[in-house]
Amino acid sequence: MVSDKTKFKLKIILIALLVIILGIVAELLVEIFAFKLRDSSYELSFWANHFSIGVALILVGAVAFIMPLLSKQKYADDSKDSLMIIVSGLLIISGLVAMIYSFIAGGFGF
Repeated sequence: MVSDKTKFKLKIILIALLVIILGIVAELLVEIFAFKLRDSSYELSFWANHFSIGVALILVGAVAFIMPLLSKQKYADDSKDSLMIIVSGLLIISGLVAMIYSFIAGGFGF
């Protein structure tokens, strides 16, 4: 079981991760809708092309990993907690694959 002090620290980390995720998504949406749709010759930034979606997926996976630790009730067989851990692992893996694929498809940034 996680102590109250640890739960408070995890909540702070969770809020910080959510703010970072929202910032990444907002930056990507602004860059796509404000710049790319107005001017078709606009090139997305290196960050938007290669890292934004992958990093956001990895951070959402970290949030999914922290969520079962903050659960007030424990389930009898812990099936929902283990499912969240599996989902977090899949999100982290898909974030890494997205970043690797973006570099391969983009010619390694050269």
